[in-house]
Amino acid sequence: MNTATHTPGPWKVTGEELVSVGDQELFHRVIRDEGERWTALVEIEDREGEANAHLIAAAPAMYEALTIALQIMIDKRVPYQHEIDQARAALAQAEGRG
Repeated sequence: MNTATHTPGPWKVTGEELVSVGDQELFHRVIRDEGERWTALVEIEDREGEANAHLIAAAPAMYEALTIALQIMIDKRVPYQHEIDQARAALAQAEGRG
């Protein structure tokens, strides 16, 4: 079921770093994997930016957990078709299919 290709986790939120973007220098929160490669840069002008950084950092773990939960729901034939459809749609979106 896991057909997405992405930088494997774990990802983490690191401290602030000054990053030059064009003629402007902006502070960003840097998301990195264990190999210390940049995975994403997120503006941290406010608390929303910091929350976004943590959400992005949790993406690989959430993807894996949702994949497992969906498979359990399918295997156990749980009567929650709406939730199964939501999980499938979310995974499709994460995989670039939806």
